[in-house]
Amino acid sequence: MSKSTVEKIAVMQAYLEGKTIQLLMPSGWKDWSLGELEWDWGRTDYQVKPTTKKCVGYRRYIYKTYDLSLISTYSENSHLTIGELVTSKFFVKWIDTEWQYEEYEE
Repeated sequence: MSKSTVEKIAVMQAYLEGKTIQLLMPSGWKDWSLGELEWDWGRTDYQVKPTTKKCVGYRRYIYKTYDLSLISTYSENSHLTIGELVTSKFFVKWIDTEWQYEEYEE
């Protein structure tokens, strides 16, 4: 695929910013790691390495401890099960009735 001048500049700017650049090889995209990159757009295609996105699911809830009511979150990777949480004497109620999801870059 031939990149426009604007796309080429964006890749080279990302390189200057320290982002990982990939070269298109017969076996697929490979990270460049051999020092200074000598650009040859006529023979090679380049791209900024895509970031890995992760998604975490959570629900907020209200719980009480003695004389305080607090808000906390329950995530999919919590050490408690939902059953353990909702049967706890400290659990009051869910704020989120549905799971909420947030993406983040790793």
